[in-house]
Amino acid sequence: MKLTRGIAGRTGDDQVSFVAMGYFYINDIDEYNKVIARNMDTIRNDIPKYTNIQPVIQINEIRQWKSGPVK
Repeated sequence: MKLTRGIAGRTGDDQVSFVAMGYFYINDIDEYNKVIARNMDTIRNDIPKYTNIQPVIQINEIRQWKSGPVK
């Protein structure tokens, strides 16, 4: 898992689009959905402990993975 925090928008005057993002790296979307479904009540009850913002979920596919320093 990776967790990031928004610190700036496109320019210095822009608000961030997201205050935080969490990334779960998975191999099987069906298995992920089964695990999430089994734990949905726990997940939903935990969110208000950290924020009052409605979460947004987006599922992505990694098309290329390159490791090394960011330039």
